[in-house]
Amino acid sequence: MVRLGAFHSLPARIYNLGSKAAADLDFTREALWRRMDASMGRKAVQIPVFLVNEAQMDELSPPERKRALDPRHVKEWLDRRRDPDEPPPD
Repeated sequence: MVRLGAFHSLPARIYNLGSKAAADLDFTREALWRRMDASMGRKAVQIPVFLVNEAQMDELSPPERKRALDPRHVKEWLDRRRDPDEPPPD
């Protein structure tokens, strides 16, 4: 992976809309940048970051949405379509 060098900077804009963890976040951590190639790193510092708390996240993406697909039904559907010679997943 390409080293980002000069792109090890903060995102262009960081908006804290209620996150208690905001003070503990470090966008300059080397581990974050090692996961990206140079073009992704350039994009990462150009886009804004919005920090929210759990209640705000539930408002943006209600937990009910996560129940749209019942895991049991998905498993049954996948099992019906699985190759009979393929061993079942663990």
